[in-house]
Amino acid sequence: LLSLTILRQRLVRVAGVIFNAAQQDTTPDYIVRDNSRTISEWGSVPVLGSIPFIPGCTDRPAELIAYAAQYLDLSPLEAWISR
Repeated sequence: LLSLTILRQRLVRVAGVIFNAAQQDTTPDYIVRDNSRTISEWGSVPVLGSIPFIPGCTDRPAELIAYAAQYLDLSPLEAWISR
């Protein structure tokens, strides 16, 4: 939420947020869902999705793109782009 606030103070338009796992995680699903909902509601921004941890993804960009296509919903961007 702090990052969203700073970006908006600097007049950066925020289209949405994407969550990504930087390491193998054992956080319960209900906490992940609650964090996503909290950011969306309190930050007044759509959550475009969440990409799971992908070991070595920097060495396999095509795999990362495939994961993005599978896990992200970019449809909220259509309205944002037309503004």
